[in-house]
Amino acid sequence: MPVDRDQIVAAIASRSVVEMRYESGAPRLVQPHVLYRAADGHELLDTYQVSGYTHAGPLPDWRLFIVAKITQFVILDAEFDIAPGYNPGSPKYASGLLAWVR
Repeated sequence: MPVDRDQIVAAIASRSVVEMRYESGAPRLVQPHVLYRAADGHELLDTYQVSGYTHAGPLPDWRLFIVAKITQFVILDAEFDIAPGYNPGSPKYASGLLAWVR
C-alpha cells in the first residue's frame, strides 16, 4: 500500500527520523528533507539515509525515492539536524517544492 503524503509532510515538518521500505527492499533509516514534484510529474522524496539497506554506496548519504514506490513509512520518536549538503534552492526542485525542512 502506498504511503500517505500527509505522513511524509508531517515527518519533514517535525524533522523526524523515519524507518521506511522502498519497493520490496529491507528497512532503511532516513531523514526526510524534501518532498517535491519532478518535471515528469512524479512526487519524489529527497532523504539523508543514515543506515539500512542500500545498493548505491556507503552511508550516510543522500538518497532519492519515488513516493509511489515507498511501501512502508514509520515516523520514529527521534529528531534530526539538517544534513550536510542540504540545498532547498537546488534546480532539481524547480518543478515544485511540496514540503521541505526549514
